[in-house]
Amino acid sequence: MKPSIAIFLGVAGILAAIGTAIANANGLFAGHPSWAYWFYGASFLSLMAALVGWLKGDFRALEKRPSGKLAATAEPEPSAEILVPLNYAEVGLKRTVSGTVRPPNAKVQVFVLAGDGFWLQGKAGHAAVDGPTWTAECQFGNAYIGLGSNYQIVATVNTDIKDRRIPALPEGAVKSNAIHVRRTR
Repeated sequence: MKPSIAIFLGVAGILAAIGTAIANANGLFAGHPSWAYWFYGASFLSLMAALVGWLKGDFRALEKRPSGKLAATAEPEPSAEILVPLNYAEVGLKRTVSGTVRPPNAKVQVFVLAGDGFWLQGKAGHAAVDGPTWTAECQFGNAYIGLGSNYQIVATVNTDIKDRRIPALPEGAVKSNAIHVRRTR
């Protein structure tokens, strides 16, 4: 039911109840008390129709999504965000990278785009996740190469990539914001 109709029915029901009460108080229904009950009943039904229509209109958000889950109970869309280091920060050979993930406790993998164009992940594979937060140790180059180079960091959600070195992040994977860093020490 459209909200405008629900409001109209509610106002009509309230006015009908008030009008019936005034008419009954002035003796209009004298000798015919059942008429007053009928008018009160019609007022009540009008108010209930307005309430049900209003609630039904408000609960349209609960209609099923394409996923088949109710909107009010559906899990949030998976997402990840890198919070540390900040974009364009300077890093050393190794750096702890941390961020947030939705839904809480989802699997997170962190990748670093190296100078050779390949994405590398840490030895641990998956980040350590604690509720909505995660941390991972990342390495930028090695002791001999990488000083002065630029890198990108991206986290993925609910992926299970076994290879430590991949040419591209998986298509369709939920990815975080890309953080650009420069190794200066």
